[in-house]
Amino acid sequence: MGELTFEQHAIRVPAVNKILYVLFTEGYLSSHAEYAIQHELCDEAIRLATILAEHPVGQVPETHALLALMHLHRARMTARQDSSGGLLLLEEQDRTLWDQERIRLGLEWLAKSAEGDGFSRYHAEAGIAAEHSLAPSLKETSWERIVDCYALLERVAPSPIHRLNRAVAAAEWKGPEAGLAILDGFNPPNWLAGSHLWAAVLADLHGRCGHAEKAKRYREEALNAAPTLAQRQLLERRLGGLARHPA
Repeated sequence: MGELTFEQHAIRVPAVNKILYVLFTEGYLSSHAEYAIQHELCDEAIRLATILAEHPVGQVPETHALLALMHLHRARMTARQDSSGGLLLLEEQDRTLWDQERIRLGLEWLAKSAEGDGFSRYHAEAGIAAEHSLAPSLKETSWERIVDCYALLERVAPSPIHRLNRAVAAAEWKGPEAGLAILDGFNPPNWLAGSHLWAAVLADLHGRCGHAEKAKRYREEALNAAPTLAQRQLLERRLGGLARHPA
């Protein structure tokens, strides 16, 4: 068998990017019961993606956007855990701990990813990560732009989880009623309907609207479905005060 041609290698790049994305994601929010985050997996994914991006076959907008996403997420990983290794909510994180050099690298790769006609899910996700990284605080985050990015993400990589995340962002932008409106009439697939993510978002939005009974029911569902102790503890803090923002 002869060596593969440039075109044959190029066809394989999207599959390689997907594998690297999965590797990074596992490190960023580990499914392992004992480790909430696995930094070494994220660092290895970044190392491999950088090698790919530096090779002629991998010098494409999709790979550049993936690297942007990885660096922007990696920039705040230290701030995502407390002293005992537990996960911290975005609003609980000390933003002075965010790695500004990583953010700079992420933004450079994001700018490079705009060169050319390609647009992928990594572009949309990196755009969301960039908005979070550049925001001085949770309140000062450009939630409107994040909602727009999630809408783009839904179009290029349709998934009900993106709609759920768009509802969360819309709630931060326009209030919890706006988030519930996005989910109104939406029937999630079984894998999402039975997950802690779906129940947690509904518990939060109904709680902020003052719907105490619905919020309590969804909170219990979310806690029971949490896949790891770290994520259960995170949900307990996030959903601790039901109906805390009555509409």
